[in-house]
Amino acid sequence: MAGDVWFVVILYCDICDCVLTIQIPQWCLEWVRARFVKKGVACTQPRRVAAMSVAARVAEEMDVGLGQEVGYSIRFEDCTSSKTILKYAVIVSSFVAGICCQAVVGCDNY
Repeated sequence: MAGDVWFVVILYCDICDCVLTIQIPQWCLEWVRARFVKKGVACTQPRRVAAMSVAARVAEEMDVGLGQEVGYSIRFEDCTSSKTILKYAVIVSSFVAGICCQAVVGCDNY
């Protein structure tokens, strides 16, 4: 139907600086780009430095400018543009992440 809004949510938790932290958002982006126009991927990180460094590394791997197709948004700093399709941000707290985890997958182990 026209005007319907669809969201696909993938909840994946791993340790910081894991190779999959870099790869999974790129895989998700490839999947989204193959199916939708003008849609993007948001990825949360536990800390400001993680969001900034992961975004920089992904931008380098994708051979795009940081703040262009790949960017980050943290408190008091927004390094994104209208062309950003992969955005890294900081989650509010681990408590919020735990609530999301329980709500989405019904896990009590967070």
